[in-house]
Amino acid sequence: MQTNDSVKFKFGGSDEPEEIFKIKSVEDKTVTGTFDNSSLIIFTPLQNVDPDNFDTVEYLKNKN
Repeated sequence: MQTNDSVKFKFGGSDEPEEIFKIKSVEDKTVTGTFDNSSLIIFTPLQNVDPDNFDTVEYLKNKN
């Protein structure tokens, strides 16, 4: 769920508690912000990726 300056996430399943990502900036489709007690995190969209079948582990293996 998104509000003006934050997005609520649930990691791992519906029984997990919500975490709030506080947005610091949005520039050129890149979103920068933090979760509580975390370092700065940058979300950048990937081109030509199917979100329903995206495998983070495989992506990171092939990126290096």
